[in-house]
Amino acid sequence: MNEEQKMIVKRLNELCEHEGIKNSYQAALICGVSQRAFYNWIQGNPPPKEKALRRIANGFKIRVQYFTDPDVKSIEDYRLDIDAPSKWFRSIVLKHRELKKIGDQRGIQDLERRIALLWPEDYQKIMAWIEQA
Repeated sequence: MNEEQKMIVKRLNELCEHEGIKNSYQAALICGVSQRAFYNWIQGNPPPKEKALRRIANGFKIRVQYFTDPDVKSIEDYRLDIDAPSKWFRSIVLKHRELKKIGDQRGIQDLERRIALLWPEDYQKIMAWIEQA
């Protein structure tokens, strides 16, 4: 494992400890992945790749940069505040509006499929913002 992969595994373990996660089954439920996959990731065998990190970040409602930023001081600095539309959420709404304006149905469907990977309440909030836009 290279240094970045070691840091990712370390941060993943710190996140589970911070959140009071006792086993890979609990973590897997939060992230929507298999128990075996999560267990392997926390063991670093192999460490999670970018797509998996996004799922983990979505599950724990943190920014994915938490895993790769070498200057992390607190997990809370990376917490997503989904009650207030973040820049990321606003960018999704703007992207949806742009795709709708040009009539790109395939692009809209792809974007909505990606939004659906979020927690259900996050998905509902984003879709509500899209409808209001």
